[in-house]
Amino acid sequence: MNSCRHTSLRRRINSSFLLVIILLTAVIAFHSYLSQSLLESQYWRIILESTLADLDADKPLKTRELPQVGPLHGWHIPTQGTEAPAPAPFRTLPLGFQSRHIEWRGRAYVALVHPNGPGRVVLALDITELETQQNRGALLGALIAALSLLLAILLMRSLARRLSAPVKDIARRMASLDPRQAGARLPVDYKEIEIHHIAVAANGYLDRVDSFIERERQLIDQASHEFRTPIAVIASAADVLDTLPSLPSTARRPLHRIRETVDNLHEIMAALLFLSREQHSGNDELDDCDLRQLIPKLIADHQHLLSDKPVRFQLAPLPPITLNAPDAMIRIAVSNLLRNAAENTHQGCIHVNLSTTEGALLHITDTGVGFDPEQVARNYTRRLQASPKAGAGQGLGLFLSQRICEHFGWTLNFDSIPNGGTRATLDLSSSVATPQL
Repeated sequence: MNSCRHTSLRRRINSSFLLVIILLTAVIAFHSYLSQSLLESQYWRIILESTLADLDADKPLKTRELPQVGPLHGWHIPTQGTEAPAPAPFRTLPLGFQSRHIEWRGRAYVALVHPNGPGRVVLALDITELETQQNRGALLGALIAALSLLLAILLMRSLARRLSAPVKDIARRMASLDPRQAGARLPVDYKEIEIHHIAVAANGYLDRVDSFIERERQLIDQASHEFRTPIAVIASAADVLDTLPSLPSTARRPLHRIRETVDNLHEIMAALLFLSREQHSGNDELDDCDLRQLIPKLIADHQHLLSDKPVRFQLAPLPPITLNAPDAMIRIAVSNLLRNAAENTHQGCIHVNLSTTEGALLHITDTGVGFDPEQVARNYTRRLQASPKAGAGQGLGLFLSQRICEHFGWTLNFDSIPNGGTRATLDLSSSVATPQL
């Protein structure tokens, strides 16, 4: 089981850019706040110290009255035990500059506390208007930052879309490649060098796959031709034996089985040759096959499978219909269904009928034991995926039937009958060559 969680490249790009933007915005905002706080603190301190120095230079602080108008307010704080005229927020301030904002009468102040003989002098500066302007500026800055962040996100999404578009394009082109079309390749004229490398590597892989398939096709083609000679020899020998008057009657039946096996092998070789060169001759004209004549012959050929049990084939009247497909391909597909029905039916009847009301549907219904559809699907898939083994001719028959149905666009369905039995339906509609009479 693949536990890998797939994530979108576009989403990862968006997330990375968004994280970088948020970090940069946070760093810039923190740096601006810290710089402004330090500058403001030094600025207010210098103003208060300069003002206090000017007042002391003009007249000693001990004897002069401190300002109480405008943004500046000053008070003399006597020694402890004496009532101080200063407001409560300023009475207990320690010596030095107080950068912490002091609230008095609904306004914000910064203060400087200076020693004055046995007492102290407090000089406070009203910074309410400036703080209000700074707050408005900060709000405007936050709004501008939000708009900038939104614009950056939109630009980032556009950039991510442009970055991921070539990846999606090459994935779409790879998905559209037809495996039945030899020489199908990806374009390599991408501006992005990374996508170009991916396309070149994928085309190289397709070249190796095509070479491998061509070698396998040539092997099948050569093997099929080589097998034709011994098959022909066996068929000729069987014909000679059949003409001998001295041949015992007990040998007639095995000889008949030899002939049937030779015919079956000949059809398999023809099917292998046809499927191996299907890509090279896909536009060749195909022979017509009359189902009304072929199906009775196939039933007669499989009659021997029912000779030792109380089962018979029952063929319904067949409508005239012709398929544009090779005779051998149809024989293999239908023969596998007849053989399967005969092997799984121990008593009763095997019904064969051809329906032309909706194309061409061949129904083969037996009275066997039926099946579990899910189990049959698993078995069918397992047998198709299993490696061929020595003597496993049935697996080859399944493989050929599947490949033939895929090539001609036929479909094969199995249905279990409630009272027992199986109905196989082979849809041959895609190969109907002539209109129904």
